[in-house]
Amino acid sequence: MVTSQLLHKVKQKGNILTTVLNINTKLRGIAVTHNKDLLITEGTSKLKFVNGKNGKVSDSKYSVDPLWITNVHITNDHKVIVGAVSPGAAFPVTGRRVVILMDQKGNHLTVYEQDKQKQNIFSYVEEITSISNGNIFAVDSLSGDNRERLLVLGKDGDLLNEYTGCQYINTEDKLLQIANITTTASDNIVVIDFDHHLHILDSSASLTYYYDTETMAIEYPYCLVFTCPTTYSTLDVHHLPTVQQMPNSMRFSVQDFKYK
Repeated sequence: MVTSQLLHKVKQKGNILTTVLNINTKLRGIAVTHNKDLLITEGTSKLKFVNGKNGKVSDSKYSVDPLWITNVHITNDHKVIVGAVSPGAAFPVTGRRVVILMDQKGNHLTVYEQDKQKQNIFSYVEEITSISNGNIFAVDSLSGDNRERLLVLGKDGDLLNEYTGCQYINTEDKLLQIANITTTASDNIVVIDFDHHLHILDSSASLTYYYDTETMAIEYPYCLVFTCPTTYSTLDVHHLPTVQQMPNSMRFSVQDFKYK
């Protein structure tokens, strides 16, 4: 997983983003709290807390020691979800691979690790989101070449479903590679892949629609944010083609993005 050495707090004015604060951190995952502070993972056993106003970084109460945290997500009811692994290389898979749900005090409420047949569920959890009924969606990387799937976890600890791609996009020679995931206000899941597509899934991870972003002249969308809480009329897509091209990355605001 790529790590960043610098976290920018920016202010938007029109189409211009101005940096107001720089924070030095080995960032691997980030989530915004309901108080507009940040929880971030640097790949260690404890999440870091970042004050949203002054950028001060401190240890949080959220720990999975002796595991390492791979990513973090905050639910609508203020719970914290992390992916975690045993120390060591990501692949081949060794040790423990888990998703942990915690309350606001850092207590571990649910640990997802094995299915009903006592088989390990995860290889390497890279991204996490959730919906209002408590179900968790986790991007599971299956190998070092970014073959991935999206898993649905029930609030009682069960593995409910998995999504491995769209039959019109993904084949044996073109497997699903997920850049990011997010949840809409109506509990749809949007999967952003590395092949210019948005996969729109329902709350059970069944595909309802897919969208080719190249038709809007947007290649390799990487991160998507719904800026309006009640409609799908506005979204932000960050253009991050490759590591080498990142200095030329662009931010798009697309009006009237709708699907049925």
